[in-house]
Parts: sequence; C-alpha cells; structure tokens
Amino acid sequence: MPSNLANQQGFTLLEAIVSLVLISTIGALVYSWINSNLIAVGRVQSVNERALAAQNTLAFLENLNPVEQPVGEREFVGYFIRWESKPLKSMQDGIAGMQGVGLYKVGLFDVHVDVLTEDRRPWFELDFHQVGYKQVREKGLPF
Repeated sequence: MPSNLANQQGFTLLEAIVSLVLISTIGALVYSWINSNLIAVGRVQSVNERALAAQNTLAFLENLNPVEQPVGEREFVGYFIRWESKPLKSMQDGIAGMQGVGLYKVGLFDVHVDVLTEDRRPWFELDFHQVGYKQVREKGLPF
C-alpha cells in the first residue's frame, strides 16, 4: 500500500512562508520607489511654483518707477509681494543727445522684494537694480 505522504499535493508551510517573504519584500521596494517619486514630484512642483511667482513678480516690477513708488505691496493670486527701493547714488541729469541736458533726472536703485505666501509667511526674496526717473524740465520750443 502506497504512503499517503507521497500522494500529497500542494505547498508545504515552508514554501508558503518563503513566498510571503518574497512578496512582502517586493511590495516594500515598490512602495519605497513610489514614495520617493511622489516626493520628487512635490519638489519639482514647488520649484515650478516659485519660478512662476518670481517671473510674474519681475514682470510686474519691470514697469515700476522706484522714484514714484519707492515702497509698496501688491497681492497676486496665491501670494503677496512687498518691495523697497533705495538709490545707489544721487540722481543725475539725463542727456538728450545733441541738445545736452535732458528733461529727466535718472538714477539707479537697489530694489529688494519679499515674496510672501497667502498667509503672509516669507516665501523667498529677490534683489535687483532698477532705473528710476523723474521729469524735472518742460520741453522747450524747437526754434
């Protein structure tokens, strides 16, 4: 009479434990890989938001005349900017080609910008130089 042990079919307990360990190890590795990718995507998204905010801020301040608005604040969608400008040296008369002295005084200003989040927490800062001007003379007659 043949033995019942020789006719058994299926997995042994040891084989089942080994397969569960392999499956759980692979699952942990996949989870770790997905988690690190999600963290990287979050960082890229944060850098893109900051770059866009910096680009919009500089585009807005490009038309700023630091003589007329030396300090100010502006609200954008999702953030605020606050700027302050200081002259690097005293303003000088502009030159109007062959006529000599121009209608404007011009100067170079150091502009400092604080970019704040919606809840007014500091996000990042920008510093750059901007030309300022002020009309100090009226246009004379051409003859």
